[in-house]
Amino acid sequence: MTSHFEAIGYVQTMLIAVDWAGDPGMKLGRGSLPRCIMAVIVCVDEEALRSALAELRHARGLRKGFEFHYTKLDDQKLKEQFMQAIASKVIATVAVYEKERMTPSGSRRKQLELKGAM
Repeated sequence: MTSHFEAIGYVQTMLIAVDWAGDPGMKLGRGSLPRCIMAVIVCVDEEALRSALAELRHARGLRKGFEFHYTKLDDQKLKEQFMQAIASKVIATVAVYEKERMTPSGSRRKQLELKGAM
């Protein structure tokens, strides 16, 4: 089945990144973290995002392939500039859940926090 957008020659693609902290598995007990934090970032205009990051690299005198690893950046001003550069280019969502409040089937999922960022 062809969608309306495909029929008129328009197909929109998105760049999606997912990361998590903690163990997303359902192992409960000794050695397991009680929570899992998941972050999802969606970018509809990948070229605009790449351009904004390239401009920031150039303005700060960073090499062309410099990767922004937020937790490894020691320069607080660069962190702020990075967040400003991507703020209008992405939609971010963070979810925190307690595994103890979930059954393995997921029927009792209890999210503690779900909020949009940026």
